[in-house]
Amino acid sequence: MKKILLILMLSLFLISYGLTADDWQSPTGHIAGSWSDEEDAYDDDTESYAQVMVGPFSWGAWIELTIGSMSCDKVRFWAYYDAMTINAIDLEVYYDGDYQSVYIGAYTHDDWEEKSLGDTYSVTKVRMRFANSFSSPVPAVLVEFDFNQVETGWPHKWNTKEISKWNTKEFTKWNGLE
Repeated sequence: MKKILLILMLSLFLISYGLTADDWQSPTGHIAGSWSDEEDAYDDDTESYAQVMVGPFSWGAWIELTIGSMSCDKVRFWAYYDAMTINAIDLEVYYDGDYQSVYIGAYTHDDWEEKSLGDTYSVTKVRMRFANSFSSPVPAVLVEFDFNQVETGWPHKWNTKEISKWNTKEFTKWNGLE
């Protein structure tokens, strides 16, 4: 009986923490800048896009996308990549009162690329810019961007980093199944 109860509790734990589906949310707005068609970067359509010209051997202008405050643990983007021209992204997410660097570097061409924030934070916006390593101006293209919304109520309010340290013996003892 104790083994069955232990298996049921471990199954509940795995369902609660290991098998939850992603809940991707599109930005709800943008801060106007030098990009064109910014709203196309969050219209859930991979056939449309936002773009900006990037000068030779430089970083382009930031595109800033906004969302109402939400708990988020990772983001994803879809952009064009070319090893000879636009070949790096600088991605920052706004939380804890400032922009925080999430990733700088190469990425997948014309497909979703996910980047973890390392924990769950209350986010309100994101900004990114692209690097041009070519000797002439070329356009940077952002097709889509999403935030992953995380449930913060029961059972998700537990510190999952601490829980993941538990072993079966500690779990069994904690639940009085010894």
